[in-house]
Amino acid sequence: MAYDHLGELQETRTMSRRFLFSAFFLWLGTLVAFFYILHLLFTPAAIAYEQRRAATIVCGMCGLGSLIFGWALAYHRGARLRLFSEGLELYISGHHYRFRWEDVEFLTLKVTARTVNGIRAATVHEYTLHLADGRKVAIPSGLRDLERLGQRLEREVYPRAASRAFERLRRNESVCFGPCKISNQGLEMSGTLKNWKELEPITLSGGIFTVRKRGGQTWRVVPFSDIPNAPVFLQLTQSLRQAS
Repeated sequence: MAYDHLGELQETRTMSRRFLFSAFFLWLGTLVAFFYILHLLFTPAAIAYEQRRAATIVCGMCGLGSLIFGWALAYHRGARLRLFSEGLELYISGHHYRFRWEDVEFLTLKVTARTVNGIRAATVHEYTLHLADGRKVAIPSGLRDLERLGQRLEREVYPRAASRAFERLRRNESVCFGPCKISNQGLEMSGTLKNWKELEPITLSGGIFTVRKRGGQTWRVVPFSDIPNAPVFLQLTQSLRQAS
């Protein structure tokens, strides 16, 4: 198979062993717990009457957990991503995506911190590519060296998206970023338009965009993950506000 229109093949990514082992042991552990508690429930006098309801709930949760972890293991096990100079190819559970970088309209990022007993144990990055034909391509979070891959996606997608957005603004058209719409006139959210002169610089802190009116009163707050091409959105709002 020729890959000319995607350029040169640069690297291939597969799922990390840590992710696969974790999914396997979680699946196995919840499955064993499910059958063990189920056995106790059907064993006379193994569980006190007043504890049977709680045991049934735990059994159900273990069964559901085993299904979820089993699905995750089966779905992601054979995933493979290939990076090319001009595009990307992804195989995952029978699905095949193949596209050039210019076919990507948006990149969204959701960052989730996982804690154990109040201590941060891991940070999960979820990248989703939104293609011009309407397809959404979720990048498997268990791929090897995901953070470096995310940086590559940002380098490829954001400059192209910024160029398209600046061209639309030059033609005096508006540009949508999820719940936000920006134009040379101002920022529109929930059907309300605020002129750039009415707004303070938009700030990003703790994964939240805060839009304030002149004087410091908060007008809107939007999660970072709700804004596609979020860095481009921030760059454009700063440029338009300074130019107003």
